[in-house]
Order: sequence, then C-alpha cells, then structure tokens
Amino acid sequence: MLEKVKGSFVQKGYRKRRSSFYKVEGGFYKLVHFQKGAYGDYFFINVGLHPVGLPFLQANTLLIPDHPKEYECVLRERVGEIVEGKKRKIFSIPWISDDMFPRIIDALVDIEAWFQKWGSFQTILDSSFDEISKMFPVAPICWEKQYQLLRFYCAVQTRDMERAQKIFNQYSDVTVQTVNTAQIMNFEDLDHYLRSMLET
Repeated sequence: MLEKVKGSFVQKGYRKRRSSFYKVEGGFYKLVHFQKGAYGDYFFINVGLHPVGLPFLQANTLLIPDHPKEYECVLRERVGEIVEGKKRKIFSIPWISDDMFPRIIDALVDIEAWFQKWGSFQTILDSSFDEISKMFPVAPICWEKQYQLLRFYCAVQTRDMERAQKIFNQYSDVTVQTVNTAQIMNFEDLDHYLRSMLET
C-alpha cells in the first residue's frame, strides 16, 4: 500500500520514512503515518503536526525532536476525523483491501487542508483550549500546560514578544501533579529554555 501511494505523496513534497510520509513546510513538521493493526492485516492512517523546534512537554529533561513520531507530534488526528463528507464513514473503520488505494489518494486533499489550517502559528495562537486540546498526545492532566507551551512558542515565532511574556506567565502558573503520588512534576530544564527564548 505504501508503495502504491508513494508517488502521490512525493508529488505533494513528502518523503518516505519507514511507514510514514513527512515534509517540513512553513516552520512545521507534517507527518502522515500508516499504523499497522495489532490484530490482523489492516491499518489506520494518522496525521501529526509539530512546529519545528518546539520542545516536548516532558518532565526533568529538555528534548527538542528532529523527526518526531506521529504519537509525539503536538497535534495529531486520525484521518477519519479530518476527511469531509462521505469519506468520513469510509475512514472510520480499519482497512484491509487494495481498493483503498484511490480512497487514500482522494483523502490526501483533506489531509493537506488540515495541515494548511493548523500549520499556522497565528491559527494555533488564536485557538481556544477546547478547540485544540483534544489533539494533544499528552495525558489530560498535562493539557493546560501543553496548551500554554504551544501558544508561547507560536507567539515567539510570530515575534509577538509581549504576548509571549503573558503566555509564559500563564504557562509558569500551571502545575502538573502525578496521579499516583500527587508530586508536582518538574519542568525546570524546559522552563529555563523557554525563558532564554524570551531573553534573546
């Protein structure tokens, strides 16, 4: 299946990497991943979007990904959630047959439209928490922290440093406690990095 659709993805500027196609465009890493099913010969298609240079929201370390995997991208969706009209029903189930080849090519239009919409620093910056948080790969207890981190990064990329400072303060005010031990998670390395972005 990957070989059959490869030409169409390459025409749109993607490169193949294992079971995925990716490209870097407009400051964003864009990824389309074919996920093999765990119990049989079927697959899902997932899309991921990650601003280039955005650190992971990860405690006790600073990690800035080069080629994030689909489940590591800050925004991610199943193709079934982003296609329009009748395609939604088709892509709401896993696929096993070769007749999916033209349907995948057809869905590429919707995938590109999704990337076009969300692959914008200003769009993300202006998005509400409810609008964007369900696309986060992190646990719900981290959603607010992730939301502020992402908005801060987008504010810096748009050179709106006054807004970035306000969002950084909001980010700093959000504490995340572990579920089992109720300890507050330590993001000190990440905090220092973000502070340095403000200073420079």
